[in-house]
Amino acid sequence: HLVTEAENAESASNGAHRLCFVDAVHRTITGLYSIPIDDAPLLAALQLQSAIGDYDDAVHGPTYISDTGLENYVAPALMGRFNDDDELEDMVQEEHMQLVGTSRFEAERRYMQVIKSHVEYYGASFFAVRVMVQATDSEDDRSAPKPAIIAVSFEGIFLLSGWNLSVQEFH
Repeated sequence: HLVTEAENAESASNGAHRLCFVDAVHRTITGLYSIPIDDAPLLAALQLQSAIGDYDDAVHGPTYISDTGLENYVAPALMGRFNDDDELEDMVQEEHMQLVGTSRFEAERRYMQVIKSHVEYYGASFFAVRVMVQATDSEDDRSAPKPAIIAVSFEGIFLLSGWNLSVQEFH
């Protein structure tokens, strides 16, 4: 199983490790993985550490994050929850500065660990579905179909809905 192989990887050249990292970044930035707002600056900094290495004021300058697009590091839904982009960029830069000396491999591994600690359907395959609900003790008609996402993984099958793709339980 790919996620297990990535977790056991010993270097950044491991294909499973790299694939899982790139996939986790994509799913986080597009909002498929819902993370706490407090972790957004750290995750963005870990991406930067993987991509460009250690922060160096002489090389990167004050706008190195916005020059490449802050939205490449933080999901748009989370960006809107900060007071402004400059504040968020400062927070990401502070986190990035604290990662000096962290290897690309360690930054990527830590990124995936943070995601996995918040996303129980980490590594799942996603399928768009429409859900109709009917109370078990009711003979009324079912509700109108509502869009949702099914996540299928080795951990189980999850029904996700809402703006933050929270796991839904139906009995």
